[in-house]
Amino acid sequence: MVRAWYMDDSDSDKREPHMLDPPVFLSFEELNKKTGVDYFKFDADTWELNNELAELRKKKGTLSKMSVKFQKTLYQITTTS
Repeated sequence: MVRAWYMDDSDSDKREPHMLDPPVFLSFEELNKKTGVDYFKFDADTWELNNELAELRKKKGTLSKMSVKFQKTLYQITTTS
């Protein structure tokens, strides 16, 4: 699950979530309006064959792909054209 929230102004460890108390979350629509960030969800097992993703990449002019693979003992990021 992807979440975005307003951060507190604490100077403590920056690796911590720094959520307000209580947390104030942003919807994807709010995040897009404020930052221009888009969010799309595709099936991890079939994304390479997904026509909707292919059309989106064409429309946005995105030629490279990034995949992130997580396993118990492996963290790998691969970028391809």
